[in-house]
Amino acid sequence: MNHMLFRPKRVVIQTTLSLYIVALYALQISWPIIIGAICGLLLIVISLEVKKPVSRFGIAWMAISFVLAFAEWWLRS
Repeated sequence: MNHMLFRPKRVVIQTTLSLYIVALYALQISWPIIIGAICGLLLIVISLEVKKPVSRFGIAWMAISFVLAFAEWWLRS
């Protein structure tokens, strides 16, 4: 059995980041921030697929989208 078929770390990362994007949509965060989060997710997933270390640029992009989403949510409430 090929041990590379199921990578628990990759599955956990992809699921967590996907749930984060769904949460942004549920909190009615603006679309540019959601699109930025999706782009960050894609950068991370692509780096996992090519078996490279997780893209620092993708992580930074996701962190910036998190900060912007939190700021928007906080200012709106």
